[in-house]
Amino acid sequence: MMRIYSFGPTGAGRVAMQSGTTIFPPAARVDSKGNELVRAGTTDDPILSRFGRYFTLDERHRPYPPPVPSCSVKVITEWFPDDISASSKDQKEDGATNYYQPGEPLGTKLGEEYIFPNDRPGVLTLGYVFTNPDSSWLLLAHGVRFVNDPAAPPGATRLPDKVKGQGSAAAAPPEAKAATDAPSKTANDAPEKRPEAKGTSLPPSPTAQKAPSAAVGQIKELTELIKKTSDAATKDTLVRKLRDVLSGLQPFIPAKDAKQMINDAIRSFVKDGADEAIMTILKAITGKSPSTMPENRNQTGPDVQQKDLGEHIFQGPKIPINDAPASAPRFLFQYRNGPQKSYEAGGTIRFTLIPPDNFSSLQGAKRLVIVAEADRNTPNPERFARIDLESASPKPIELQVPQKPGKYVIRVDIGIGFDYSNMQEFEVSAPQKK
Repeated sequence: MMRIYSFGPTGAGRVAMQSGTTIFPPAARVDSKGNELVRAGTTDDPILSRFGRYFTLDERHRPYPPPVPSCSVKVITEWFPDDISASSKDQKEDGATNYYQPGEPLGTKLGEEYIFPNDRPGVLTLGYVFTNPDSSWLLLAHGVRFVNDPAAPPGATRLPDKVKGQGSAAAAPPEAKAATDAPSKTANDAPEKRPEAKGTSLPPSPTAQKAPSAAVGQIKELTELIKKTSDAATKDTLVRKLRDVLSGLQPFIPAKDAKQMINDAIRSFVKDGADEAIMTILKAITGKSPSTMPENRNQTGPDVQQKDLGEHIFQGPKIPINDAPASAPRFLFQYRNGPQKSYEAGGTIRFTLIPPDNFSSLQGAKRLVIVAEADRNTPNPERFARIDLESASPKPIELQVPQKPGKYVIRVDIGIGFDYSNMQEFEVSAPQKK
């Protein structure tokens, strides 16, 4: 049974089948034409809207009879802004999809995610055409109306300052734009004169605000992961994520030299190791260096005799005070007591998986899987083992080691994507002959 799955920026999803289209609960708010309502971005504060899509040819319990045909998928993207500034239309097609297993999404060059930069109200329509050359074809239209309504869900992540001002007309992720403090120019191309300040000057701006504890905890987790990771591709991904978190703290860092401080912190961390880099990163966040203690802490004061003040100490009731510090929030899946770096083929992998604190807010089904090391960044590879994750509680894990010797990774698949930040690598060797 052919199916097209599509997920909008708010996480609301729908599926098209030969029998019709079904909206997954909870359904998003829609306008009179059935377009999902999403809060629009602005030129000064654009947003990235994320869409998910994938295509299936059959079901797990009803596999397609061989030989499986090579299907084609087409995506038609149309953008119509309300101010009629710059509409656009784009069409992409993959005429030879890859079939992996019954019920699994087809592999396609179009990808399973589409990101649309929005900075104004308008209507975005994604049209999908799924064709099986041996039988039939399937259609699905998914429309989203961006509106200036505070009650509408944002359904997207705001862009950092460096990519603001690019707009929806680009119809692709905007490029970084260099900021400048140069004075504006008048119509005759002459620099605009700024009025001179009068009266008493304002006091200097206060020092940097305290950074959110959640972001500081995420930075510490990422630095620890980078120290433990030997794979170059994974380390580069983690370093980029660390840079994004630091950039997201821009309002909490003093404006002067903030960008350079972040770059220096990342460079120092990768080159010089953990201690010096962490000090640099914390300085970038808090705006001050950690204080140092003298090596000789033995200090002697004047010899002053204590005066008897005649105090009387009475034993009062004990008052329980819960002053234990709260543990830092977790943002990544963590592995406890394993896995090992190597196993014999056919053995058993045992460890405990610790889900992140935001487990319940992660969109889509969560699955712990084993894939080949060469497919670590592939959205839909062959999976050699799989366990569904349904609870945010620590979960004891037992997985069977693949039979074929080689290199593998353990990762967590989330919805139509996967968690790339904390994969566990291991190697499988042939069983030793007894």
